[in-house]
Amino acid sequence: MMIPTTPYDAVEINEYMGKYSINALKIVKDKTYPVWAKYQKTKNEFQDKSWPVKVNLGEKDQAIATLKTLIKMIENPGEEEVMF
Repeated sequence: MMIPTTPYDAVEINEYMGKYSINALKIVKDKTYPVWAKYQKTKNEFQDKSWPVKVNLGEKDQAIATLKTLIKMIENPGEEEVMF
């Protein structure tokens, strides 16, 4: 399910083999496209292959705890909460 965050950006939550992630998307003319990037291997070198931009959240319980913590951080900026 795609969730718009700006007129040009969106995110989606994916589940694959019990692991959840948030994937970045771009919106162009009412269509969404995954955001791709070449990640850095070393200080001056990038990978040859592009990968989708995403944040791994872990299994369901960990993903829920992470998202709840992010919500608390947005609602109460400056209050640090340690999950682990």
